[in-house]
Amino acid sequence: MKNRYVEPPGSVLVIDGLRSPKARDLAARLARGGLAYASLVECRTADSFDVVVLEVETEVPQIREHDIRPIERLAVCFDHADARAPDILALREDFPATAHLYPPVDVVPKQLCLFEEEYSDIRRRWTSAFFVRRLQDWLRLTARGELHAVDQPLEQALTGTGHRIILPRGLSVASAGDAGQVVPLQVTKIDEHQGRFLIHAEVAAGADISSAVRYLALSLTSSPHGPGAISSTPGTIGELHTFLIAGGDDLLDVLRRRLLDWPREVSALAAQLLLIVRIPKRRSEAGVVERLETWAFLGPSVREIGVAIGIWESIGDGIGLMVPVREERRGESAPLSALSVHFRISRADAAYLNGREVADDRQIVGIGAGALGSQIILNSARAGFGRWAIVDRDRLLPHNLARHALGEFGTGHHKAIVLAAIANRLTDDPDAFEPIVADILTSGPERVPLDERLQNADLIADFAASIPVSRYLAHEAPGTAKRVAFFLNPVGSDLIMLAEDRQRQTRLDALEMQYYRAILRDERLRDHFRRPEGRVRYGTSCRDVSLRLPQALVALHAAAATRHLPIAAEQHEAAIQIWQTSENSANTTAIEISPLQVTRQTAGEWTVVYDEGLIETIKRLRVKRLPNETGGVLIGGFDVERKTVYVVDTIPSPLDSQERRTLYIRGCAGLQEQIALARQRTFDQLEYVGEWHSHPDGYGCLPSVDDLNVLAWLSSHMDTDGVPGVMMIACGQAALTVLLANVQRSE
Repeated sequence: MKNRYVEPPGSVLVIDGLRSPKARDLAARLARGGLAYASLVECRTADSFDVVVLEVETEVPQIREHDIRPIERLAVCFDHADARAPDILALREDFPATAHLYPPVDVVPKQLCLFEEEYSDIRRRWTSAFFVRRLQDWLRLTARGELHAVDQPLEQALTGTGHRIILPRGLSVASAGDAGQVVPLQVTKIDEHQGRFLIHAEVAAGADISSAVRYLALSLTSSPHGPGAISSTPGTIGELHTFLIAGGDDLLDVLRRRLLDWPREVSALAAQLLLIVRIPKRRSEAGVVERLETWAFLGPSVREIGVAIGIWESIGDGIGLMVPVREERRGESAPLSALSVHFRISRADAAYLNGREVADDRQIVGIGAGALGSQIILNSARAGFGRWAIVDRDRLLPHNLARHALGEFGTGHHKAIVLAAIANRLTDDPDAFEPIVADILTSGPERVPLDERLQNADLIADFAASIPVSRYLAHEAPGTAKRVAFFLNPVGSDLIMLAEDRQRQTRLDALEMQYYRAILRDERLRDHFRRPEGRVRYGTSCRDVSLRLPQALVALHAAAATRHLPIAAEQHEAAIQIWQTSENSANTTAIEISPLQVTRQTAGEWTVVYDEGLIETIKRLRVKRLPNETGGVLIGGFDVERKTVYVVDTIPSPLDSQERRTLYIRGCAGLQEQIALARQRTFDQLEYVGEWHSHPDGYGCLPSVDDLNVLAWLSSHMDTDGVPGVMMIACGQAALTVLLANVQRSE
């Protein structure tokens, strides 16, 4: 049978008359036989584009999925400005309607969809040979039914119009027999730009069909659709019915049945109807449903639709039912605006898009919604990590905007309230974040919900950068949840994480002390606690000061903390980690400090806290000086409120000390300078807390008379500051005696 072709657009001209360089090059190459299995038919031109008509030879099988002929005639329309990809028209009148055609697919000539890529990406590597090979591949694979790759997403059923709507997530789920489900909607905003609009819609709280709502959503799910060409977008209820009835779904019947039961109040009849149509898609007629494609169609009022489908006539403000129904009225007079549907993101979607398989619903109490905490909390909200209680008493002030996650709209309001509201708006879950406006260190009516959240928490995250808050969380805060603290060093160059173990054997205060010891010993942390260069006064009070700290560093560290918080939440063991940034770049080095076992030893009203790191240091120094005795100064800190003394490290025996087999007299050379250095490097967190000395092999750890005299001197010396002094005695077999204010404890 001889092929019949449609007339290409434009008027005929010679090759040299083509204005488009791409058209001219393609035509010239075809004319001289430079492109295999393709030949030139003619050239044409129109007002804004040139046309090259060519015939392409294609390898097709004898048994074809689609009727692609061995030789196809095509017209390629090149935009004079080269601003968009060429249009490719199949000139054969009976060219098949297949996938990867531009709609409407029932017109002649049909237009091939040749490229997945943006034209800006194709243009830089465009050649005539490349283009002709693409044409041949498209025809060959279409003939075989292989053009749509197995791993390629299914094509949409309809072409769309460029209008969009954002709907609540709850309307995305198809349910059995949902045809005619009606949901009152509140349209919060309509944005219009260049003739296209975007509608923001939410479920109208407490409304029903009879209420004075302007929009009502009626949803239905069609029968599954198999592979096929993209259909033209319906512009009326009649056209939508025609599209759906091909799959066995009778839209007119659904609408007639639903509207006959419709409330007759004027407000219910005046509401505009939004049809939400869910189309299950499958790759083959017998395949499983792979995708649920959802479209929305904004129609006229319910009153007008009822007239258009023949069930009533308008009579004043009311309606008069038609008996029988006017079957010839099939919705052609009811216009529809097709809307591409976007559903509000769910927590599950947010988690998946962030690389997590599922949303994490563990209960988290976040303490502190400042610069670092606010950004970590919002990052976690975007990742679907945790259901949070946000605890902060402060209001957002103008100076906070330099580094806070919140914007100017929150100024003057409580940080916790605004932060929770924004976090809840990010996904479809309005209750994932709860604000608690409270100071965690004070009492008041807000303590009841706060203590309840702490008691039931799965994780407590401390972003307050406050030692009093950290100590409270370590010891007094209710609940058994693991505590994790994130904070910055004074200049913001380093992020620090202290994470308790799952059983809370090593708590935040002990981890804090081991972190201080690392600062004393690790040269990489020599300047970790350097003072910032200046402060900014933002109010009239003497306490109204803020640090100069780049937001870029806060954001960088907030990202690292967000990434590591879920990891820390899952770990059973305790952890100390420091992320250190270089001075002139965003390069980050992770410094891991292995937490060591902690001993808490009671002596009267006081508790002495030390760890295996201190014991090993004292043991090593003792062995090194055997057979003589040795000793040194103990460095640590006091928490008078909790009557706790932390012993963290030692300054070894000064050079002018006397070390003999049964005698040790500690010297003083350089000691004051070393104590001052320890205070300076730890931001005054560590200080002198006492003395230690060793006993030689063969002698126990019990104090001698001289030792008791030294302890008495130490107690008198430290009593001037209102704190006890600590004496430790080390002997063989790694034994250690701790003496505190004349109270002896041995291990």
